[in-house]
Amino acid sequence: MKFTMLSWSNCGVGGNIRKPNWSDVNKKLMVLESGGGTVTLDGDEENGFEKSLQVRFEDGKYLLTFGYETEDDWLVRTYQNGESRSEEITILGDVWRSNCICRDPVIVRQAFKQFFDTGTVSDDLMNA
Repeated sequence: MKFTMLSWSNCGVGGNIRKPNWSDVNKKLMVLESGGGTVTLDGDEENGFEKSLQVRFEDGKYLLTFGYETEDDWLVRTYQNGESRSEEITILGDVWRSNCICRDPVIVRQAFKQFFDTGTVSDDLMNA
């Protein structure tokens, strides 16, 4: 897998880096924790299919989404925290189900590191 773009927005400031390394990704995740925003890592498989891992963060709440292209569709997996109840949580102006919200920055970093190293995120971290 080759990573084509790292993009971010944080406190009204955004940008992108073409062909990022892990240090670039890790730095943007650390900055995200200090103020909120988004970080997205995009990559291409050798077969031409695209994949993308994004985190949105605000007030201690993370929303992780992993999207990937197949022959016929674009599929998205989300982090699931195991809560049985589902309240509405707002992150960056959008409403999400509370069972999709992560509150642990270690899990977010694990997901990005796994994606960076392997080109995917395990089902243990991100469910369908």
